[in-house]
Amino acid sequence: MSHPNSNHILCVDDEPNILRSLTRFLKMNGFEVSSANGAKEAMLLLEVQTFDAVICDMRMPGMSGAELLSRVKLQWPHTLRFLLTGYSDLGPEDLSLEVADLSGFIHKPWDNDELLLRLQGALNDRA
Repeated sequence: MSHPNSNHILCVDDEPNILRSLTRFLKMNGFEVSSANGAKEAMLLLEVQTFDAVICDMRMPGMSGAELLSRVKLQWPHTLRFLLTGYSDLGPEDLSLEVADLSGFIHKPWDNDELLLRLQGALNDRA
């Protein structure tokens, strides 16, 4: 399902089921979606494609979502950044969250309506 004015979203998670579910849901709602199974794969995609937003899991091997989104902020400052997380994932010592300058948090398990409202609201505010 392709929309001529759809926004391109990059979803990043090391759990295949979550990645599939999130990707499918966003595509059903008119977004163009790419997915990456971890931060390394995400960085490769970010180097060659333009994304309107990145939705990234917090806990991943190698590089946390906060670290990845901090890099996105520095290299692609106009790309919106959302952290997908369980409430217990976040610690006050995680300074990379400040650097990431997040557009928002999406808590697991996410509510589909809330996810759409947050994402569309942030995309509309940026426009």
